[in-house]
Amino acid sequence: LRDINVPVYGTKLTLGLARVKLEEHELLDKVVLKEVSTEREELIGPFKIEFIHVCHSILDAVGLAIHTPVGIVVHTGDFKLDQTPIDNKLTDLAKFAELGKKNVLLLMADSTNVEKEGYTLSEKEIGRVFDDVFRTAPRRILVATFASNIHRIQQFVDAALKYHKKILINGMSMQKNVEIARELGYLKIPNDIIMDIKDIDKYPPKRIAMITTGSQGEPMSALSRIALDTHKHIKLTKDDTVLISAKMIPGNERAITHTINHLFKRGARVIYEQVSEVHVSGHASQEELKLIINLVKPRFFMPIHGEYRHLVCHAELAKKLNIKQDKIFVIENGTSIEFIEGRLC
Repeated sequence: LRDINVPVYGTKLTLGLARVKLEEHELLDKVVLKEVSTEREELIGPFKIEFIHVCHSILDAVGLAIHTPVGIVVHTGDFKLDQTPIDNKLTDLAKFAELGKKNVLLLMADSTNVEKEGYTLSEKEIGRVFDDVFRTAPRRILVATFASNIHRIQQFVDAALKYHKKILINGMSMQKNVEIARELGYLKIPNDIIMDIKDIDKYPPKRIAMITTGSQGEPMSALSRIALDTHKHIKLTKDDTVLISAKMIPGNERAITHTINHLFKRGARVIYEQVSEVHVSGHASQEELKLIINLVKPRFFMPIHGEYRHLVCHAELAKKLNIKQDKIFVIENGTSIEFIEGRLC
């Protein structure tokens, strides 16, 4: 955006998070932000854009129906079909089905979780994990997760309320995202349960629950500094419980393992992906991906998102749904395909 002066379209929470980044880089006054809604369409150049609500690990996610002069392109965005979402807003399958009756030219669908059979678990499953941890933890609780996962933060808060704990929000991105989500009404946290980090020694350990960044072992993150015992205010002690509620992103395994080892050295009880169900994906598994393809009924199909192997696996899944090989495109970033008058050129 420093180099290209274009408007930025996004849903309310998306733009709220973007504003913080733009402000950090002194660009906020130079960029036009346009809020979009699933309740209205946008006309952008020759395109009419519809926004389709989808469930994901971040709130306010949308898919796109792009009406072009040569046909409709449907882009799912990151999504899953959560039947019990935290905010009770389901993926809008009716809209995908409606589009499927309009002769969709191309479907571009999320491939990240295509290797998983069945259905992706609901985000509410994590609430049960939190409840068990909060009920049984003998001392302080520290949860590390993605700062963008507002639903997971809300479930952390709900567990803290249920078990009468004070909460400490730690890490710059976590604090900023929580502030934005509260301001916009996406996150409900009573003021009286939030504690200041400087008051950490004023409460009994049993009454303290902390949520922090650093689930991927980032060297300068709050969790890494806590693990290495270099954090200014938080010092882990024996029988503190640390819950890493996030999936190991490929490439981060060594850093995360390093952090976990040091947490054990501090005497903490550590719960992570390999020993417990501490994370659910925000991406659709095979049966959900099949349903979207069957609802949209595209003439052409392009798997997107994930690594190249995910694109290939998604293409194979589409072939099982009777989409012919010559109607499927497995392409890498930077490659283009072109349609003229509804035909591939």
